[in-house]
Amino acid sequence: MPFASNHRTGERRRNPRHGTRHEGEIHMSGDNPDFPIGTCATSWFDSNHTLHIRVYSSDGYTISERCNDGQGWVAGASFPGSQASVTVWQDSAGEHIRLYVTGGDVTTEYCSDPGTSGWTKGAYTQP
Repeated sequence: MPFASNHRTGERRRNPRHGTRHEGEIHMSGDNPDFPIGTCATSWFDSNHTLHIRVYSSDGYTISERCNDGQGWVAGASFPGSQASVTVWQDSAGEHIRLYVTGGDVTTEYCSDPGTSGWTKGAYTQP
């Protein structure tokens, strides 16, 4: 199937001179914190075979966590920053999540580990 043009797929085209997106008569600012500008996600199955999903979305100022542990989506934590990446691994203790959030020119590691309440700052440092 050939690739469709932006017009036919309904994608918004950005006017680079004005920083706004145009779709019909709707104009949306490219700097509106209500619209996500970046997303990363991770998932895993626990020992009971339940799927867990974490999605981290940025509005350019804050990273917002959304969680689904098999009972629907709920809001999780939030972190100051504009970009994020995430990884997860499992061991005998359970699931370990590492979220790397960049704000300005600094990247901060946030850790969620079994036996620890909430998120803690990790030891990651930039070179």
